[in-house]
Amino acid sequence: MIVRTGGVRGTGATNSVAYWSGNEVITFDSNLYWNPSTGRLGIGLTNTSGILHVAKTDDFTGLYVESAGASVEPSVNLQSSRGSIGSPTATQSGDTLGTIGFRGYGTSFASTAVIKGLAAETFSGTARGSYITFETTAPTTTTRAEVLRLHPAGTITMGGTSI
Repeated sequence: MIVRTGGVRGTGATNSVAYWSGNEVITFDSNLYWNPSTGRLGIGLTNTSGILHVAKTDDFTGLYVESAGASVEPSVNLQSSRGSIGSPTATQSGDTLGTIGFRGYGTSFASTAVIKGLAAETFSGTARGSYITFETTAPTTTTRAEVLRLHPAGTITMGGTSI
């Protein structure tokens, strides 16, 4: 499809993300796929599993967060609350704050190892206790189980035993 409006010209394809490739020229990349019905962006694929899904075959697929300067910290933040995005309410004790999952493929993709941050108490302006758990899946099984917990006070439980 060729579009001409007021000096702007270019090509595109349904659900592909358009971008400026020069003065007055818009083009697209079929590797950038937008699904307006789900609000999901796919990079390298069209069948997205999340709000942003990045895929690449036979090459390194990485996410980089970079900053420079004396007092900056590159970061990835996972945050959660009760309520809604526009009107959040306090995170409750036991709520998951964020999860980093590791998945492998057998007959389908499955989460086999997880690092999870959880609330140790109901959050307020003066209370934000949290802990981290590590979950893995033993060989010849399919069930993930907690194998390590870093408690709010800095103590560690491994395999159910305090160390």
